[in-house]
Amino acid sequence: MLELHGISKRWNDFSVREIELRIEEGEYFVLLGPSGAGKSLLLELIAGFHTPDTGRIALNGRDVTDLAPERRRMGFVYQDNMLFPHRSVRGNIAYGPRLRGLPGPAVEETVRRLAAMLRIEGLLRRRPDTLSAGQKQRVGIARALAARPRALLMDEPLASLDPPAQRSLRGELKRVHAETGVTVLHVTHDQQEAAELGRRIGVMREGRIVQVGEPGAIFETPRDHFVAEFTGARNIYTATARPDGDLTEVRCGAVRLISATPLSGRVRAVIRPENVLISAEPVRASATNQIPVEVVSVERQG
Repeated sequence: MLELHGISKRWNDFSVREIELRIEEGEYFVLLGPSGAGKSLLLELIAGFHTPDTGRIALNGRDVTDLAPERRRMGFVYQDNMLFPHRSVRGNIAYGPRLRGLPGPAVEETVRRLAAMLRIEGLLRRRPDTLSAGQKQRVGIARALAARPRALLMDEPLASLDPPAQRSLRGELKRVHAETGVTVLHVTHDQQEAAELGRRIGVMREGRIVQVGEPGAIFETPRDHFVAEFTGARNIYTATARPDGDLTEVRCGAVRLISATPLSGRVRAVIRPENVLISAEPVRASATNQIPVEVVSVERQG
């Protein structure tokens, strides 16, 4: 279990402030937010690369706030791999086990097992400069896991990959997590990545975590305008709500919507794009929210 209690850190003219977070043992937690939100700084504080100004960090009940990075036993996967260029893939993966003093046969078994898990058995003799970006990232994940970390920290691990490689590695990350059960904290700015991988998601903005929840809660019940917009909502209206029997009537100018959420007064109404069905005729169904519209343009996205 990874716990952050009141973590704050000022870094030049930016700061992370009063971070409270609890990640359960074996959980895959995704920290989602725009560039400059403080995600990477928070990850580096957890890893021990920086010391917080206030607050404490606990790992499995032990306070590690002042421990050196190597004593925290946390794996770190960078966006740009950071592999040892002078070592082969085998040498990169073997580095952590050798540092821990494992005997040769145990090191070799670790290398073979992780290479098979990440599907890089055919790359073990190659150097990093001969690998594709996706292959490098698989090696980086294997190297981090080889040290048997108590938690795996990943900083935008898919950001430098092309879309097919991203899709492939997302699947691999889910499978590897299921096989290892390691606690994961994964930082990203990609909402699809967060929704697909995270058991829970924390949304970060300007140095603060503004909402934490399961993907369904984050995407369907955003806490504020920022969370709604950042997680893909495009239709956000200032509206007035009033009770209407067991339901709620929401008025957005000339548009009338019905909601099952009990509300009253000024509200923000969000209609997510994926929840919109376009029909040339009124839909013969019990659906209440049917709104006459005019299609003025179509943008093709493949």
